[in-house]
Amino acid sequence: TDIQATLGAHNLTLSSGLPDPPPVDPSLRPGGTTRSVFDINYRDQYAMNFNVNIQKQLGRDYMVELAYVGSRGRQLTLKTDQNQAPPVLGVTNENVNRPFAGVSPALRIVGTAQSSGYLDYNALLFKGVKRFSNGFSALVSYTLGRTIDLVSDNDGTVSLTNIRDPEYDRGPATYDVRHTLVTSFIYELPFARQHVLG
Repeated sequence: TDIQATLGAHNLTLSSGLPDPPPVDPSLRPGGTTRSVFDINYRDQYAMNFNVNIQKQLGRDYMVELAYVGSRGRQLTLKTDQNQAPPVLGVTNENVNRPFAGVSPALRIVGTAQSSGYLDYNALLFKGVKRFSNGFSALVSYTLGRTIDLVSDNDGTVSLTNIRDPEYDRGPATYDVRHTLVTSFIYELPFARQHVLG
Protein backbone atom coordinates (compact mmCIF):
# COMPACT_ATOMS: atom_id res chain seq x y z
CA THR A 1 0.00 0.00 0.00
CA ASP A 2 1.14 3.53 -0.71
CA ILE A 3 1.62 5.96 2.15
CA GLN A 4 0.01 9.30 1.49
CA ALA A 5 0.74 12.59 3.21
CA THR A 6 -0.48 16.12 2.84
CA LEU A 7 2.13 18.86 2.53
CA GLY A 8 0.57 22.27 2.27
CA ALA A 9 -1.87 22.09 -0.65
CA HIS A 10 -0.24 18.96 -2.14
CA ASN A 11 -1.22 15.35 -1.58
CA LEU A 12 1.96 13.28 -1.82
CA THR A 13 2.28 9.59 -2.54
CA LEU A 14 5.68 8.47 -1.31
CA SER A 15 6.10 5.73 -3.91
CA SER A 16 5.95 8.30 -6.69
CA GLY A 17 8.56 10.57 -5.06
CA LEU A 18 8.53 14.29 -4.49
CA PRO A 19 7.17 16.62 -7.14
CA ASP A 20 9.55 18.69 -9.23
CA PRO A 21 10.40 22.09 -7.78
CA PRO A 22 8.70 25.07 -9.39
CA PRO A 23 10.54 26.30 -12.47
CA VAL A 24 12.99 29.18 -12.11
CA ASP A 25 12.73 31.96 -14.63
CA PRO A 26 16.32 33.08 -15.37
CA SER A 27 15.06 36.23 -17.01
CA LEU A 28 13.75 37.57 -13.69
CA ARG A 29 16.05 40.01 -11.93
CA PRO A 30 16.85 39.48 -8.23
CA GLY A 31 14.85 41.43 -5.71
CA GLY A 32 14.41 41.82 -1.98
CA THR A 33 17.20 41.42 0.55
CA THR A 34 20.17 39.03 0.56
CA ARG A 35 22.08 37.90 3.65
CA SER A 36 24.83 35.58 2.47
CA VAL A 37 27.28 37.40 0.22
CA PHE A 38 31.01 37.14 0.95
CA ASP A 39 33.52 39.70 -0.25
CA ILE A 40 35.83 38.11 -2.84
CA ASN A 41 38.81 39.54 -0.91
CA TYR A 42 37.69 38.09 2.46
CA ARG A 43 40.66 37.16 4.67
CA ASP A 44 41.08 35.20 7.91
CA GLN A 45 41.00 37.12 11.16
CA TYR A 46 44.03 37.37 13.42
CA ALA A 47 45.00 38.87 16.78
CA MET A 48 48.21 40.17 18.32
CA ASN A 49 48.85 40.42 22.05
CA PHE A 50 51.74 42.15 23.78
CA ASN A 51 52.72 43.31 27.23
CA VAL A 52 55.61 44.66 29.26
CA ASN A 53 55.78 44.82 33.03
CA ILE A 54 58.08 45.95 35.81
CA GLN A 55 58.06 44.38 39.26
CA LYS A 56 59.75 45.69 42.37
CA GLN A 57 60.07 44.01 45.74
CA LEU A 58 59.79 46.35 48.72
CA GLY A 59 61.24 44.90 51.89
CA ARG A 60 60.58 41.22 52.51
CA ASP A 61 56.80 41.04 52.19
CA TYR A 62 55.73 43.63 49.63
CA MET A 63 55.77 43.73 45.85
CA VAL A 64 54.45 46.26 43.34
CA GLU A 65 53.99 45.75 39.62
CA LEU A 66 53.30 48.17 36.80
CA ALA A 67 52.35 46.78 33.37
CA TYR A 68 51.15 47.77 29.95
CA VAL A 69 48.95 45.28 28.08
CA GLY A 70 47.79 45.60 24.50
CA SER A 71 45.79 43.55 22.04
CA ARG A 72 44.88 44.09 18.41
CA GLY A 73 42.40 42.24 16.25
CA ARG A 74 42.55 42.70 12.50
CA GLN A 75 40.50 41.61 9.49
CA LEU A 76 37.47 41.01 11.71
CA THR A 77 34.15 40.26 10.06
CA LEU A 78 31.83 43.17 9.35
CA LYS A 79 28.41 42.89 7.73
CA THR A 80 27.99 45.65 5.16
CA ASP A 81 25.43 46.54 2.53
CA GLN A 82 26.99 46.76 -0.94
CA ASN A 83 23.71 48.18 -2.24
CA GLN A 84 23.51 51.00 0.33
CA ALA A 85 22.25 54.22 -1.22
CA PRO A 86 24.49 57.24 -0.79
CA PRO A 87 22.75 60.11 0.98
CA VAL A 88 21.58 62.69 -1.53
CA LEU A 89 19.96 65.93 -0.45
CA GLY A 90 16.34 66.21 -1.60
CA VAL A 91 15.89 62.51 -2.50
CA THR A 92 13.10 60.98 -0.42
CA ASN A 93 13.20 57.47 -1.91
CA GLU A 94 16.64 55.99 -1.27
CA ASN A 95 15.92 53.00 -3.52
CA VAL A 96 16.43 55.06 -6.67
CA ASN A 97 20.02 55.81 -5.60
CA ARG A 98 21.08 52.27 -4.74
CA PRO A 99 24.18 51.20 -6.75
CA PHE A 100 22.38 48.22 -8.34
CA ALA A 101 19.11 50.08 -9.02
CA GLY A 102 19.85 50.25 -12.73
CA VAL A 103 20.44 46.49 -13.00
CA SER A 104 17.82 45.25 -10.55
CA PRO A 105 15.39 47.92 -9.30
CA ALA A 106 13.74 45.59 -6.76
CA LEU A 107 17.02 44.61 -5.07
CA ARG A 108 17.41 46.18 -1.64
CA ILE A 109 20.04 45.23 0.96
CA VAL A 110 22.95 43.11 -0.24
CA GLY A 111 24.35 41.93 3.11
CA THR A 112 28.05 41.29 2.53
CA ALA A 113 30.57 39.80 4.97
CA GLN A 114 33.85 41.68 4.75
CA SER A 115 37.09 41.28 6.69
CA SER A 116 37.58 44.97 7.36
CA GLY A 117 36.78 45.19 11.08
CA TYR A 118 39.32 45.79 13.82
CA LEU A 119 39.72 46.30 17.55
CA ASP A 120 42.41 47.86 19.75
CA TYR A 121 42.77 47.26 23.48
CA ASN A 122 45.28 49.18 25.61
CA ALA A 123 45.57 49.01 29.37
CA LEU A 124 47.78 50.17 32.20
CA LEU A 125 47.82 47.83 35.19
CA PHE A 126 48.99 48.38 38.75
CA LYS A 127 49.23 45.61 41.30
CA GLY A 128 50.33 45.74 44.93
CA VAL A 129 50.85 42.57 46.96
CA LYS A 130 51.54 41.95 50.61
CA ARG A 131 52.70 38.39 50.94
CA PHE A 132 51.25 36.25 53.69
CA SER A 133 53.04 36.98 56.95
CA ASN A 134 51.92 37.50 60.55
CA GLY A 135 48.54 36.03 59.59
CA PHE A 136 47.75 38.63 56.92
CA SER A 137 48.03 39.03 53.14
CA ALA A 138 46.55 41.48 50.67
CA LEU A 139 46.25 42.07 46.94
CA VAL A 140 45.17 45.30 45.26
CA SER A 141 44.94 45.43 41.48
CA TYR A 142 43.78 48.32 39.33
CA THR A 143 43.41 48.42 35.53
CA LEU A 144 42.83 51.50 33.41
CA GLY A 145 41.82 50.14 30.02
CA ARG A 146 40.25 51.19 26.77
CA THR A 147 38.81 49.13 23.94
CA ILE A 148 38.17 50.78 20.58
CA ASP A 149 36.59 48.90 17.72
CA LEU A 150 34.69 49.28 14.50
CA VAL A 151 31.11 48.22 15.34
CA SER A 152 30.83 45.97 18.40
CA ASP A 153 27.34 44.71 17.57
CA ASN A 154 27.66 42.52 14.51
CA ASP A 155 24.94 39.91 14.91
CA GLY A 156 24.30 39.15 11.26
CA THR A 157 22.62 42.39 10.30
CA VAL A 158 24.21 45.22 8.36
CA SER A 159 26.42 46.94 10.91
CA LEU A 160 27.96 50.02 9.30
CA THR A 161 26.01 53.26 9.25
CA ASN A 162 27.76 54.36 6.06
CA ILE A 163 29.86 51.85 4.10
CA ARG A 164 31.68 54.71 2.39
CA ASP A 165 32.95 56.01 5.74
CA PRO A 166 33.54 53.04 8.10
CA GLU A 167 35.44 55.22 10.59
CA TYR A 168 32.13 56.92 11.43
CA ASP A 169 31.31 53.84 13.53
CA ARG A 170 34.72 53.71 15.24
CA GLY A 171 34.50 54.27 18.98
CA PRO A 172 34.51 52.67 22.43
CA ALA A 173 33.39 49.06 22.24
CA THR A 174 30.14 48.02 23.89
CA TYR A 175 32.24 45.70 26.10
CA ASP A 176 34.71 48.47 27.05
CA VAL A 177 35.43 48.61 30.80
CA ARG A 178 37.46 51.70 31.64
CA HIS A 179 38.22 51.06 35.33
CA THR A 180 38.63 47.73 37.10
CA LEU A 181 39.57 47.45 40.76
CA VAL A 182 40.11 44.09 42.41
CA THR A 183 41.06 43.64 46.07
CA SER A 184 41.43 40.57 48.22
CA PHE A 185 42.51 40.12 51.83
CA ILE A 186 43.28 37.13 54.00
CA TYR A 187 43.39 37.44 57.76
CA GLU A 188 44.08 34.49 60.01
CA LEU A 189 42.31 34.80 63.33
CA PRO A 190 44.83 34.87 66.19
CA PHE A 191 43.17 32.06 68.15
CA ALA A 192 43.17 29.76 65.07
CA ARG A 193 46.79 30.16 64.04
CA GLN A 194 48.03 27.05 65.82
CA HIS A 195 44.75 25.14 65.41
CA VAL A 196 43.74 22.64 62.72
CA LEU A 197 40.81 24.93 61.80
CA GLY A 198 43.23 27.75 61.16
